[in-house]
Amino acid sequence: MKKYSIKIAVILLLGIICPGLASAEIDWRMEQIIKLDEKPVDMVVSVKGTYLFVLTDDGVIHAYDSEGNVEGEIFVGKEVDKIACGSKDNIIFLKCTKKKEIQKIVFDFIKVINTEGSPFKGNADAPIVITVFTDYQCPYCGRLSTLLDQVLDNNEGLVKIVSKNFPLRMHRHARDAAAAALAAYEMGKFWEYHEALYENMHQLSNEKFLEIATSLGLDPDKFEQEMKSERIREKISQEIMEAEKVGATGTPTVFVNGRKLRNRSIDGFQNIIDALLNKQ
Repeated sequence: MKKYSIKIAVILLLGIICPGLASAEIDWRMEQIIKLDEKPVDMVVSVKGTYLFVLTDDGVIHAYDSEGNVEGEIFVGKEVDKIACGSKDNIIFLKCTKKKEIQKIVFDFIKVINTEGSPFKGNADAPIVITVFTDYQCPYCGRLSTLLDQVLDNNEGLVKIVSKNFPLRMHRHARDAAAAALAAYEMGKFWEYHEALYENMHQLSNEKFLEIATSLGLDPDKFEQEMKSERIREKISQEIMEAEKVGATGTPTVFVNGRKLRNRSIDGFQNIIDALLNKQ
C-alpha cells in the first residue's frame, strides 16, 4: 500500500511543478515522402546533412540530396544489412552480418557541369576538364591559379582548365570583379585580366577595374559597358546557382571531369588525372 502511495504522491507533485506537462502538444507536419520501389532496410543522413542514404532489400543504396532529388545509386549486395555515416559526407560504412564484415566506402557523385561559353585554356578537346569555381577576393584562389598553370604544363594537350565564377557574399568586390573578368573575356583578354585581378586582390574597386583594363589595352568605355551589361550579370547569377547545385560551399571548388577534387596539391591533381586517363 505504501508503494502505491509513493507513486500517487510523485504524480501529484509532477502535476504541481509542471502543470502543463500532461497537456503538452507537438506541432508537426509531413514535409516530404520519398517513394521506393523496394523495401527499405536501413537509412542514414550524412554528417553534414547533405545526403540521405537508403539501403533497400535488393542490395542498393539510393542517395538523395537534401531536397529529396536522386543523386545516384550504389550497388553493395544483399549481404549488407546496415549503413552508417562516416566523418565526411562522401564516406559511409556498411555492416555485413553474414560475412562478419564492416566495409568503408568512399565515393564521389559525378556532376554534370556546363562549360560551354566559359573561359578556358589548354586543349579544347582535352580528355581531362578541370572546372574551377572561383572568387577574385579569395587568397586561396589566387594561389591555385599558379598551381593550375603547372598542372597544365605537366599534362600538355591532356588538360583543359575552365574558369567559372562563384563570388562569395562576404567579399564586397567579388561580384564586380567577376563581371570585369567576363568583360575582358568578351574583349579577348580574359586570362591576362584574370591574373591581374589576383595580383591586385586587396585593392579592388571600380577605379582599379578600369585601370587594369586600360593597362591591357582595352577600350575603357566599351569595357565599362560590357561589365555593366545585363548579359554578364545574368551569367554570373547562373554560375552561382550552378556552383550551389553541384555542392560548392566555398572557393576555390574544383571538379575534374565532374568529380570534386579534395586534395588541391600538385600530387592531388596528378593522381586523379592519371587515374582518369588510365580508365579511358
